[in-house]
Amino acid sequence: MAIPLLDAVTLLQNVARDVGPDAPFRMIDQRSVLAIGLITGAVSRATTLGNSFHNIAKSMHTHCTHESLMAAEHDEVPHISEGWSSRLGEDETLKS
Repeated sequence: MAIPLLDAVTLLQNVARDVGPDAPFRMIDQRSVLAIGLITGAVSRATTLGNSFHNIAKSMHTHCTHESLMAAEHDEVPHISEGWSSRLGEDETLKS
């Protein structure tokens, strides 16, 4: 079920503050990374870590409207960048 982005970010900030900043990783660990859906599919089709990032970047526009991921190589060095279309707070981070 879709929920407003800023409400979801606030929830993650509260969980990080109350339970610890690694809480999302611990929650996924309990359910398995396969629960992530589209991202798991993009990664599972790749043969290398670099291909994983390229597949995720290609699929991201069908995953969400507010986040983007770009993957490129320059002089054989991978460059990964990520961005949001919404301001998330004063310093734009999810830290507690």
